[in-house]
Amino acid sequence: MVKARKSAKTKKSVAKKRKSRTTASKGHAKARKTQLEKQLTKIRSRINEARKESNQAIKKVKSKYNAMISDLVKRRNKMEREFKKLTAKTDLAVTDFRKGLTKAAKDIEGAVRRAVSEFRKAK
Repeated sequence: MVKARKSAKTKKSVAKKRKSRTTASKGHAKARKTQLEKQLTKIRSRINEARKESNQAIKKVKSKYNAMISDLVKRRNKMEREFKKLTAKTDLAVTDFRKGLTKAAKDIEGAVRRAVSEFRKAK
């Protein structure tokens, strides 16, 4: 079988169709690129928001833990002052005072354990 040659008019028509398809696909690619750029911009924005919220949460938690530590230091300092007073007192008063001091020490130790537990949970 012999193939018929395409006329010049048919060749032009085919070339026009190819060009229009190429132009259409370029337009589609541009639209897709623009859409992806918008999505990336949204993602960047959301990451920045998450980073800000994270920093705020860290500041809040840090403030809470600093307050806990400050309270523990105050309680320890009070206990140390009471211990110094205890060493200067007589034996009779020492027994009563020692009971109170022992209870205070246990309270502080419990508070320290709870604080450390909180710190570990926050990691």
